[in-house]
Amino acid sequence: MAAFVGAAFLGLFTANPLLTAACFLVLPVFFKLFWNPGETPVLLFALGFQWVQVAAKVIHADMAGVLVYELPLAVGSPVVTETITETIYLSLLGLIVLAIGMRVGIRKLRPAMPAQRAAEAMEFSPQRLFLLYLIGAAGSTVLMSLAWAIPSASQLLSGIAVVKWVFFCLLGYVVLERKQNYAYFAVALLIEFIGGIGFFSEFKTVIFISLIVLFTIYTRFKPKTIAIGAVAFVVLVVLGLAWVSVKDQYREYLNQGTGTQATLVSQSEQIMGLARLVKQLTAEDLFLAVDPFLSRVAYVDYFSVSMDYVPAVLPHERGRLWGISIEHILKPRVLFPDKPPLIADSDLTMRYTGLKLASTEEGTSISLGYMGESYVDFGKIGMFFPIFLLGFTWGFMYYLFRSRTQTLLTGYAFATALLINAYKLEIASGKVLGGVVSKFIVLFIVLKFIEPTLVAWLREGRQTQQKRKSPLEPVAG
Repeated sequence: MAAFVGAAFLGLFTANPLLTAACFLVLPVFFKLFWNPGETPVLLFALGFQWVQVAAKVIHADMAGVLVYELPLAVGSPVVTETITETIYLSLLGLIVLAIGMRVGIRKLRPAMPAQRAAEAMEFSPQRLFLLYLIGAAGSTVLMSLAWAIPSASQLLSGIAVVKWVFFCLLGYVVLERKQNYAYFAVALLIEFIGGIGFFSEFKTVIFISLIVLFTIYTRFKPKTIAIGAVAFVVLVVLGLAWVSVKDQYREYLNQGTGTQATLVSQSEQIMGLARLVKQLTAEDLFLAVDPFLSRVAYVDYFSVSMDYVPAVLPHERGRLWGISIEHILKPRVLFPDKPPLIADSDLTMRYTGLKLASTEEGTSISLGYMGESYVDFGKIGMFFPIFLLGFTWGFMYYLFRSRTQTLLTGYAFATALLINAYKLEIASGKVLGGVVSKFIVLFIVLKFIEPTLVAWLREGRQTQQKRKSPLEPVAG
């Protein structure tokens, strides 16, 4: 906590003193609410990553030695003057409200002890967990291919596909807690990293989930934990800079110059092509990527432009956007085949910002973000009401998974597999509700009807292994 307060104090000597101090002063709130040795920090990660998306603009301006509104907007719109400053303050306050909502959602959760987690890890078979992960990973690949081929069933299929992350997380928790069988988790991590290489840098998902798993086990602020955190931060930044440096060339290689989002090379060619481009990078290339990297990470520009456009040009929608999203969930396509699709992200962003952006037809999806949509619906004060409810929903989902599972570790795994989807500030209200709710339903069904049998099978595997290793008992006589 003292480190954050110290960073806030130093922020008073930057080009944006109050804004920088405000950014760092919200972090102790998040850690106070969600850094618990008996819980997995998936909710803290969701808040922390969104904080990075808000604070990146301020950090970028401080590094350049300019006021934050003097930075060119990543969206290519006219200068928004000081609206961007107000947007950042509103976003920081929105994250605090989101955190409070999460906390209210889990308020009845009984605290768990790390000793319970350690004891459970000794009962599970790492070998059987690894087998489950391999089956889940193979099944997920098939299901996601079907989701692309059958758009009407994409939410259901992607919801089932997320079950593999339950097995991945559980494998990680058991291996790291037991300090044995690291190879199983390393192979699983490598499979997911390689499988995530492609047009949209999906490899970052397995990195994020692995960090959540890691810091579920290492929760004390000891030198080892701090060192792991520092190394992880550096690795993430370097990976981000490298991706920004090669992204355009790599995507052109994947689509073979067609300008589409299609991948026209094999999986092995994707891997080799990316490795070749990364190998050519120099320290100067990474340095030059800092500005575009920070511009890419920050996601407050569209929200800021919408504040200039609404209500000056268009009136507030009075709940219409969130209403459409909720109605879309309450009308499953299986029962309502004529249900119209949600408004495309880019179209909605263009409508409420007045900007001309790449559209869905051009293979690009640019979202206003759930905070921006909340502002368009309810204004500067009313926007915090749906944000609080969203936080409450995520917190309550965490509470249900933690309180209804057979073991603490499976509760961690189910919660992480679901709520890793809550880390994006830019996600639209329709996607944040539709995607998370569909995955929640699938995972809760698995929890209710399959998890007890699964836990018994994992424990049986461990007991069988122990019997094989134990010496024969002497025969009486």
